[in-house]
Amino acid sequence: MTCPNTTSVATAFNFAALNRTVWTARKQSLSGNAGGGRQQEPADTGACDLCGASESTAHILTDCNNYSYRLWERFGKHLTAACRIQNPDCGMIIITFSNIMYFTQVIGLPPNHAKYVLALIIELKRDIYVRRTERCIDRDSEVRQLGRLRRARVYTDQRLDMHISIACSRIGRMMALKGKDAGILNTLRDMCLAG
Repeated sequence: MTCPNTTSVATAFNFAALNRTVWTARKQSLSGNAGGGRQQEPADTGACDLCGASESTAHILTDCNNYSYRLWERFGKHLTAACRIQNPDCGMIIITFSNIMYFTQVIGLPPNHAKYVLALIIELKRDIYVRRTERCIDRDSEVRQLGRLRRARVYTDQRLDMHISIACSRIGRMMALKGKDAGILNTLRDMCLAG
């Protein structure tokens, strides 16, 4: 699945996510390389750093109650509000697993916004994974420096809103370079920044 309104990096990541080839803690624990092969680090159990559940591709991108699940809930809330600004008769928009992973039609989303929302979903999936990778790097440095594992970041609603607005801005800038309007994304970005 390609989307002309996304970055090439996000499109490549999306292909890897669809094929379940992205690296997860669960894959690392099963690979025989738990702990990265370094004696001083504890063995990796395959658990998510944020919630302790088994970390699969689906868990990272949609199911983590401390990050991705909450981000998609906030995204649906802000998308509903943004669509209602442009069309007051718009109903509630709920983003599902199928929408995120397989790009099925988002129920309640006006058709003229579909290509922008698809691009944003692809960018957000990549951003979620990149932030997971950053947490792993932070964890490794904490282990080396402190000799123990501290709990990872806490993602507040404001921080989640900023993550969504950053992705909206990235696509908006790319659309502007192509001489196109970013459509609903500017309104969505403003909704996120307003809180």
